[in-house]
Amino acid sequence: MTDKSDPRSQFLFGKAFAAFDAVVHQVPDDAWGNASPCEEWTAADIVGHVAATTQLPCFLAQRVPIGVPAGPDASERPTRGGDNLFFSKAVMETLIGLREESVAGNALEVWDRSYAHMNDVLSGDVWGQPPIASQR
Repeated sequence: MTDKSDPRSQFLFGKAFAAFDAVVHQVPDDAWGNASPCEEWTAADIVGHVAATTQLPCFLAQRVPIGVPAGPDASERPTRGGDNLFFSKAVMETLIGLREESVAGNALEVWDRSYAHMNDVLSGDVWGQPPIASQR
């Protein structure tokens, strides 16, 4: 795949996730239930949300459709593109499942697994750059 995106953007993307990874690994085991700056969200909620968000570019890189027409594969949640598409059920199950698993007490494991998966998928010929985790 030809890389047509800005290398500086790729670098900043990787650095941002590496910095987030460093913060996540500093959270004590007993602090995952602590409140976050986001109202009604704990530290585990935030990590689960970011872990789920890391999977969106993975879906795109793997050519998994995120938005689908109304039908048996569509969830009830519309995409935000004004394109009459809905998030696919499979995508929503993955995203919601990661957050729920994180809140259930596996936040660090969920993050590590999601971060590793993102690096596996978005390495080499997708970015034309070394894996993001190499910037840790």
